Amino acid sequence: MKIVFVCFYEAYPPISGAASVTYNVAKYAHGESTLIQSGRQDSLKRTEDGVRVITLEGASESRWKKISGLNGRIQKIVNSIEPISPDSVVLEGASWVLFHLLLLRKIKQRLPRVKIVYHSHNVEYFLRKQEHNRIVATITRWAEGRILREADISFAVSDIDSRQFEKLYGIRPKLLPNGVDVDRFEQATNEDVQRAKLKYGLDDRTILFMGFYHYKPNKEGIDFLVKSVMPEMLQQYPEIKLAIIGSEVHYNKPWLIKPGVIRHDKLPAFIKACGIGVAPIFSGSGTRLKILEYMAAGIPVVSTTKGAEGIAIRDGQNILIADDADGFIERISFLLENSEFAEKIAFKGKKLVEANYSWQRIMKGFNEALSDGELVRN
Repeated sequence: MKIVFVCFYEAYPPISGAASVTYNVAKYAHGESTLIQSGRQDSLKRTEDGVRVITLEGASESRWKKISGLNGRIQKIVNSIEPISPDSVVLEGASWVLFHLLLLRKIKQRLPRVKIVYHSHNVEYFLRKQEHNRIVATITRWAEGRILREADISFAVSDIDSRQFEKLYGIRPKLLPNGVDVDRFEQATNEDVQRAKLKYGLDDRTILFMGFYHYKPNKEGIDFLVKSVMPEMLQQYPEIKLAIIGSEVHYNKPWLIKPGVIRHDKLPAFIKACGIGVAPIFSGSGTRLKILEYMAAGIPVVSTTKGAEGIAIRDGQNILIADDADGFIERISFLLENSEFAEKIAFKGKKLVEANYSWQRIMKGFNEALSDGELVRN
């Protein structure tokens, strides 16, 4: 079976949550996988995992240039898909859904027998409603409803998102939860962890936040940590540090570690080198890959209720939940003061991920749906 995955961002090498999800779905899909992505320049390569990656120039363009040149870009994508003669094309929904809808319709015109799959990373209407004007939100809602109806199969990352789609559009997608490449975390050795500690100044009292700063839910979380949590924590623990990775941030503090983007192959050791993973997320939808990766690395996690939404967690068992600054300070302090409890939380979080969120496990339903010989309408 030949499967083409398409995204309007750079998914390989994966340096963001959306990129990691897209690349791993392509990696663990049954069959011959080709990933078509936007990047700085046209290229063709095959990864060590066997995924063929076609990069089309366009990732560095401005927002308006991307919109004005959209027809040409869609045509270029379809021209790249056509000679592959795929059985399925998977549209990776972590960009404006209008782009995907226009691409879906062009593919159906040119390749009418190809099964079209929409893999939604979140309920995009809610994101656009929070961050953009009414016109953008209205267009998004219309396009999101249309693509769910016109795709042969659609997937949501959580049961919560799936129910929200049903409420908004009368369609309930199948489930494809976000996952973790568990083996990659197991391969990070103690020597790798020690090197990360020495290089970046990490230790067991380093709090870690992962996420792209210019994405509103992450920005809210980072601002919350820097302004509301860390000043109080430093009064109790002067040696505590906060590490923020995933992008540049504008804060400059003596206790802040901000190396930017960590290479994909170095990320597991970096996470393992920290003491506590945090996810103070107050808006958005989807499930937070950062929580699953913290757990896979074996460090305890403190999150808001919203941040942990869609993950089968149990507060006090495999995660600690807090929804305001006082709660975060209290729970982080408790973990710092109670190493045995912290290890227990971390151990149970790791077991949760291994049992329920490894890509090998969660891709079974996806692979079964795509291998079905007949089109499966939503």
